[in-house]
Amino acid sequence: MIIAFESHTQVMRAYKVLPEGKIIPTPRRISKSCGLSINIDGVKDAILGKLKEAGIPWAQIEVEEEQHLSQKKSVFTYAEMQEMQSCHSKRKSKKPRK
Repeated sequence: MIIAFESHTQVMRAYKVLPEGKIIPTPRRISKSCGLSINIDGVKDAILGKLKEAGIPWAQIEVEEEQHLSQKKSVFTYAEMQEMQSCHSKRKSKKPRK
């Protein structure tokens, strides 16, 4: 997963929270960035949870997921991820139909 940030300060703060990651130049296909990103392997929710817990916003992420022997890449902005998490939590809170 590649996580892009809007400032170099955010990148350095994130690296302190995610030392297993690697600071890299942001790939051109990611549009919102200060020019540096963190490349890290792991569970997306756990990694983004660590950033949220530390109060570090990110600009955009790119996730690679294996599906049916092919790789699917998805790029999300911070706002899009917040919206998806909101929708997901609403679905969990609905009572099951009988």
